[in-house]
Amino acid sequence: MSVEWTVTLLREGVALSGREYTRQAVEDVVAQAEGLHAYVDHTPAGTPPGTVRTVRDLVGQYSGPYLHEDRGVAEARARLRLIGHAQYVGDLARMSVNGTGARTPQEDATAQRVPAVGLSIDAVARLAPGGRRVLGIARLLACDIVTRPSAGGRFLVGHGNGPTPQRATEAASDDYADPMDVPAWMREAAAQGLAWVEQGRGGDGLRPGTIAEARRIADGEMWLDKAVRMRAWLRRHAGDLEAPGAMPGEDGFPTPGVVASALWGAGTRRRSDMAIDWLDRWIAASEEKA
Repeated sequence: MSVEWTVTLLREGVALSGREYTRQAVEDVVAQAEGLHAYVDHTPAGTPPGTVRTVRDLVGQYSGPYLHEDRGVAEARARLRLIGHAQYVGDLARMSVNGTGARTPQEDATAQRVPAVGLSIDAVARLAPGGRRVLGIARLLACDIVTRPSAGGRFLVGHGNGPTPQRATEAASDDYADPMDVPAWMREAAAQGLAWVEQGRGGDGLRPGTIAEARRIADGEMWLDKAVRMRAWLRRHAGDLEAPGAMPGEDGFPTPGVVASALWGAGTRRRSDMAIDWLDRWIAASEEKA
């Protein structure tokens, strides 16, 4: 069974419920999803926000949230680690991936092919007048496993113990079979940086060589000279990721520093730390082979 999954928590656009989730709502989910719990099913309608959930329904926890661009539409993605008793959730997730691939639940509903299970956020939302447009997420309470996902929440790729479906078209695919492979989150960060550059958010000091190398990282390439320079750059610029505007939802996000960091495979302070740790191991292994 797969004990970890790359998942989408929320997708920008109109949900099956009729609510429209803005990009800001998606960015708010990314900003709040680290350490978030996953439960089976939402609480019953009318339950006050913040009500303590039962431990019997707890099935996992999210880590490493990041913003993913899918054909210009924002998605909040993360890793979901299932806990020991939740094997059945992994089984249902595999059924969902086998039956629907990487398509969205909205598309599945149109084709009369609803996933076996998906994901749905439990949150306190900031709504526009009329209550249909979600301007942001004031408080993210959980992201639950449900049978009728409405707003793009879905399982993408499984990682861990035993075989799981691997979609060649899924950009987040990363089974960690080879520790020398560039991790999916690093490839995603570089791709996000490139998207921001295309939107004119890169700043005046951005070098063409950095952009060219980011394309290679997004394609899964890593080489020793780049790895050494990358580790040093990330260490020098860690403070840029704590400046005003460096977090989703803050005014000025993404700053040129965030864009540059994404091009170097990070984009957040947590990913910068993860990248440095991975580069330490990658460089040591490369030098040992040499």
